[in-house]
Amino acid sequence: MRTETKTFTYYSFEELTEEAKEKAIEDFQTTMTYFDDTDSQETLTAFCKLFPVSVDNYDTDYSVINGNYYIDNGIDNLTGIRLLTYIVNNYWNDLFKPKWYYVNGHSRYSKCQFDNSCVLTGSYMDDCILKPIYEFLLKPSDVCFEELLSDCLQAWLKALQIDIAYQLSEEAITEALLTNEYEFTSDGTLL
Repeated sequence: MRTETKTFTYYSFEELTEEAKEKAIEDFQTTMTYFDDTDSQETLTAFCKLFPVSVDNYDTDYSVINGNYYIDNGIDNLTGIRLLTYIVNNYWNDLFKPKWYYVNGHSRYSKCQFDNSCVLTGSYMDDCILKPIYEFLLKPSDVCFEELLSDCLQAWLKALQIDIAYQLSEEAITEALLTNEYEFTSDGTLL
């Protein structure tokens, strides 16, 4: 019986040559998956539960999102101030939460100040999907409710595309490789 012991030299990402760094980044890109997918899906699901819309499918590569809208005829014709009033009357408590503050050693929720940050699931994607509604509430326009909901779905899809593109970028991957202190062989193969 023969036993061989091999000695390996391990390198941090910073110690690799430029060619090895490129190989490490390419290998990481091919095996990497979008890590924030559950937060994005939870936001979309919460949005569809809150508003009369459902999403059949979407494709981030082609910027396509297909939604079905279940809006009563009387409501779909509302625009401007009338639509703003409808949204405030029916969705205010879901779109705005009482502001929390801390004064003199006591914490409490305000009865007159409200916050609209991450109100659906606590994820930043909540702000992305609701941005068209908040903009509409500040400056009502002639869009109908279905168009407004469609704008929300498009805003969510665009934010998802931006997030995916960043996570697959060399900058983000380099940051992940450095932060997690991965080790490599001299040719850039991840150990």
